Amino acid sequence: MPTANNNIGTDVPSSITDFFLKDFKFILNPKNIMLVVALFRFYKESQH
Repeated sequence: MPTANNNIGTDVPSSITDFFLKDFKFILNPKNIMLVVALFRFYKESQH
């Protein structure tokens, strides 16, 4: 069990940065801009 926790701990920073990099590339893709805008609007609406 402790080894699993240690592996998770070391994997987290790289996986988080990978996730954000993939997300950033996804957002920058012109094909996805409209989808991102729609999701953002939906998110803002759900916050109210």
